[in-house]
Order: sequence, then structure tokens, then C-alpha cells
Amino acid sequence: MRRVFRVCSWLALFAILAGAGYAVGRYYGDLDRRYLDALTDMRGSLERELESLRREQVNLNIEKSVGVQSGNALRDSIKALHDEQAQLRQELVFYRSLMAPDKLSRGLQVASFELFAQDSENFTYHLLLTQVTDQRARISGSVEIAVVGKRAGETQVLPLTDLMETQRYPLTYRFRYFQDLKGELRLPSSFEPLEVQVSVTGRDAKKREHRFAWADALAAGGG
Repeated sequence: MRRVFRVCSWLALFAILAGAGYAVGRYYGDLDRRYLDALTDMRGSLERELESLRREQVNLNIEKSVGVQSGNALRDSIKALHDEQAQLRQELVFYRSLMAPDKLSRGLQVASFELFAQDSENFTYHLLLTQVTDQRARISGSVEIAVVGKRAGETQVLPLTDLMETQRYPLTYRFRYFQDLKGELRLPSSFEPLEVQVSVTGRDAKKREHRFAWADALAAGGG
């Protein structure tokens, strides 16, 4: 009987310990599940917050980019308007001089000479001739152009025929109010241009000489 009682006691104790262990394990298992669920909810909340912050950052970058582009576009527009206004003023002064000429500057005039750089050796020139007189009869004549510069330390005068391909030279003009003569020229290598000489001859065979500094002509043309 004692042996049976002892065995039953051990079995009861084992059952109690097993039950207690199961209860404790279930309790901690529930704690782990609740903790895991809490971590999962926190992770989801953090991911949603992170995504919101990312969208906000993208929107801020877009707004900043649009703001910078808008500011640059506005500055470019303002500059273009100022340039256009200055150009219109120059044209207005020019046309006023044609319609109401100054008594001190009458007859055939070389109004301007401009150079536009294509690269370091190739250029486009614009020569503007005007007639300032009360009786605006059609006039005609010829024009010669030469570039003065230095090469290997020596001064050289290169006529337009040495700087461009042309079949007709001197250049000719025929107009009543004004005429713009245009063309292209190519400088020789190692040639340093200093000035441009323009000779205009009218019906009276009188030659009118004009000189334009190369740097000034290039600046006037925006080069």
C-alpha cells in the first residue's frame, strides 16, 4: 500500500507540475503573441508614417524644383523683355533718323557694322547703309571690305576676297532708304584681327572710308 501511495503521490505531483508548466507556458505564450501583435501594429504604423514622410519629401522636392524653374523662367522672360525693349528703342531711333534726318549728317551713311562669331575663325558680318536726305532718290554704288590685323608680328591688310568665296566683288548696293549687306568670312589661322576697313563708293565716284575696331564690331553683334 505504501508503494502504491508513493507512486500515486509522484503521479499527482507530476500532474500538478505538468499542469502548472502548461499554464505558465500558455501565459507566456499569450504574452509573446500580444507582444508580437503590438510590434506588428507598431511596424505597420511606422511604415505608414515613413511612407507619408516620403510623399511629403517628394512633394517638397517637386515644389522646390517648380519654384526654381519658375524663378529662372521669370528671370529669363524679364531679360528677354528688356533686350527686346532696348532693340525696339534702337530701331525707333534708327527709323526716326531716316524720316527726320539731322542736318549735320546727310547723304550716304554707313550706319553700322556688326560681326557675329560662329567659332574662333568663322564670322558673319552685317553692314548697314542708309541715305539721309530730303529727296530720297534711289542710289547705287559699290562697297569694299578689308580686315587689318597682325600675323607673325607683321601688319597685314586682307581684302574680303581673301576671306570668303565670292564671284562678285566689290559688293554692290542699290536702295532708297537703307540696305543691309550680309556675308561670311573666315580668318586665316594665327591671324589676329584688329579693325575692319569699309570703303563705300557712290555714283560720284567719291570713296568714303570707315574704320571699325574688330572688338567693338564683335561686341555690337553680340559675339
